[in-house]
Amino acid sequence: MRNKLNTINFFQSKNVNINERIRDDFIDGDLAVISVKVDSYEDVISHYSVKGYETPNSELLAYIEDCAKVIPAQYPLVLEITGHTFSDEQQHIIRTAFEDYYAYGLAEAQRHRKKGIIVFFIMLIAMFFTAYICNRLLPDGLMWADLVYIGFWTCADFVLSFILGGGVENRNSKIMAARLNSIQIQFQKEFSDESYTALETQKIVEDMINNKI
Repeated sequence: MRNKLNTINFFQSKNVNINERIRDDFIDGDLAVISVKVDSYEDVISHYSVKGYETPNSELLAYIEDCAKVIPAQYPLVLEITGHTFSDEQQHIIRTAFEDYYAYGLAEAQRHRKKGIIVFFIMLIAMFFTAYICNRLLPDGLMWADLVYIGFWTCADFVLSFILGGGVENRNSKIMAARLNSIQIQFQKEFSDESYTALETQKIVEDMINNKI
């Protein structure tokens, strides 16, 4: 029993410096670099794709998004593809495929955020309206009074939830979608742990801002 308690205490007191781990794994100056090793074109572009309508490999997409979730939002994302030599045409197809794919995610995040804001204001107005009815116009003992009170608290609960969490979540989802849609892709035959120079970083950021693929 004592050994078990010591183990539990060890687990409870164990901590990790995630910021240091993120810096070591991804941060390169002002950029966040996600490095991947591939063996073929099909490791990047789905083999189900038809020419002219290429789609990124789903496993690679999942890996990129898992990495992006832990990287602070202020860092532009760079996808560094290593391990295989791609022709100029293939590089262009890959960059276009990723931008097109993540454009769908950005459009969906924009639509979802806009819808959330509209519903928020509708519920906010409804909350004030039902509050006014409850305080000024609703006679005591009216049979449907409980329904008005339920309506008020339903609206109030939604408004509070949106302010405390839902609105922030929608905003963060929009930012993540925009970061992925702006990801800059670099190709290297062999992986190198060398940092990007100031000029290289500046060009990557400029290409991102100018939406250059």
